[in-house]
Amino acid sequence: QDLIKKKYQVNILDTNYYGCYLDKKILKNKNLKVFYGNCENKVKLKKSLKNCTDVIHLGEIVGDPAVNINENFSIKNNYENTVFVISECIKNKINKFIFASSCSVYGDSKLKCSENSKLNPVSLYAKCKIECEKSILSFKSDGFCPVILRLSTVYGDSPRKRFDLVVNRFVLMALKKIKIQLYGENSWRPFISTNDVSRLLIKVLESEKKVVSKQIFNAGSDKENYRIIDIVKIIKKYMKIDYEKSKIDQDKRNYKVSFRKINKKLNFNLKNNLKKTIFKLIR
Repeated sequence: QDLIKKKYQVNILDTNYYGCYLDKKILKNKNLKVFYGNCENKVKLKKSLKNCTDVIHLGEIVGDPAVNINENFSIKNNYENTVFVISECIKNKINKFIFASSCSVYGDSKLKCSENSKLNPVSLYAKCKIECEKSILSFKSDGFCPVILRLSTVYGDSPRKRFDLVVNRFVLMALKKIKIQLYGENSWRPFISTNDVSRLLIKVLESEKKVVSKQIFNAGSDKENYRIIDIVKIIKKYMKIDYEKSKIDQDKRNYKVSFRKINKKLNFNLKNNLKKTIFKLIR
């Protein structure tokens, strides 16, 4: 929607698993074309790439629990299809290829992770992201400009409400008076809002190729590293929240992340922060 507001011409290719939640006014906009289908379908993919200069690839199964439901299906969607999309983009002379990776590639780390830190994936989701990154950077083609964004844990509002995201889920459970089982309360995660992800994608699209080509960027802010228990404490300031700490740690992820590179090279800073956005979500 932000791209349409900025007068970009946009093609969307979507399998539409969850239905279409885009605003009716946006859907009627002359600058938007929506194609329903999977990116592994060469005909649909070719149609959606027609007249496009750049591609933002978001088309994967998201998050550890969802990926674990059917591992073979997830590997096909989260690795094989992505490699196919890249090869088709190169054939169609696509300029920038922006890939939404994840900070979960750092897995479990005692050190603050930069883009050069050792990767330690603890899930299939993260392993697929790493293999995609390797494939993206291995393609050699004149004019092809791949950019990898390792997104922090995303939170915030969207046309289709996402309640599998930890911040959104905790807010919903507090509102519905459902007790939260808190696993790995002292585990660290970086966070980024949906609005800031959108701003960043546009920033990369509008950046000079020499600044972003073949670069990996951690996407977020050093100030937005929080422990899981901190999310509960923030919600607690605004409303009652029922939770209990579990001795069983079902999630092995624990990582603090440095965002010095994206701040320095792209001059990118977050506009939203967790505390204010949690208040908005509750409202």
